[in-house]
Amino acid sequence: MNTKTGPFDFCLDIGGSGTRGALFDRQGHQLARAEATGGALSLGAERSQSAIRGVWGRICAQTDLGEREQKTTRLWAGIAGRGLPGQAKELAALLDDFLQCRFVADGYGALLAATGGKPGALISIGTGVAALSLDENGKTMMLSGWGFPAGDIGGGAWLGLMACSALGKYIDGVDQSPPFPIFLAQEIMEVGGRKPQQFMAWQTKAEPHMFASLAPLVIAGAKKGDQFCHNLLERSAQEIVALATALYGKKTGTVYLRGGLGVPLYPLCRRIAPSFDWQPTEADPVEGIYLLASGQAPSEQILERPNAQNG
Repeated sequence: MNTKTGPFDFCLDIGGSGTRGALFDRQGHQLARAEATGGALSLGAERSQSAIRGVWGRICAQTDLGEREQKTTRLWAGIAGRGLPGQAKELAALLDDFLQCRFVADGYGALLAATGGKPGALISIGTGVAALSLDENGKTMMLSGWGFPAGDIGGGAWLGLMACSALGKYIDGVDQSPPFPIFLAQEIMEVGGRKPQQFMAWQTKAEPHMFASLAPLVIAGAKKGDQFCHNLLERSAQEIVALATALYGKKTGTVYLRGGLGVPLYPLCRRIAPSFDWQPTEADPVEGIYLLASGQAPSEQILERPNAQNG
């Protein structure tokens, strides 16, 4: 199948739990796509390199490309932890057998894919929350993404944490309005332990993805008409609306919602803030990184957070 000649663009989306990549030829045709384990720079440059080479090896197996073609391949990656001091530079040195390496923040590829490289905003709502916008000058604002538990408010881990906090009150007999639903108590304790001591041990050691695993229970409860679950989802939507407002300032525009909570929160966000053009999206970050690689989208230029100088 090796009928193509370089240069090639090897485009990747690299997170903590998974790495996805695709290879494009000079005409923009996708030649192959593959996945590997997580390779965020918070895991170390060696781990990131291993994930990238895992994807590259699978792509080579599909295309019959090899070392000669690698020397004419440009590597472009949106990678979690890109801002960690020195890590991106160390990773680039480990990958010097590629023609070049270029790293951007992991959310930038999804933003470009959603907006097509044009002005707009994207809020990714999964376990955590990341909010980004691209302005008319091609500059990017990145908000949220502070990490759990102090940040990522409105995301899946936060929803699970709030449900667990309310469950503790329910077990203690503390009045809540609206009341905490018995069915949700039973469902959460099926996950975290049926006895209070077991649940206490579980929630003390639970990681963000474990709290996030409870979010579907809240969403299902809201669909059943339970007021507690509905109110909790509404609080999440209010946080997302606040982020959209911060991204746009006094203006309004299109806000793409991505991630596992994007669709459930879409109608609530639209009702709370109808002045924004809310749009659910399944934007593929790898496609966004290709827009960057092919010059169809602006280079990443990060604006400072609004009050960064006031701290």
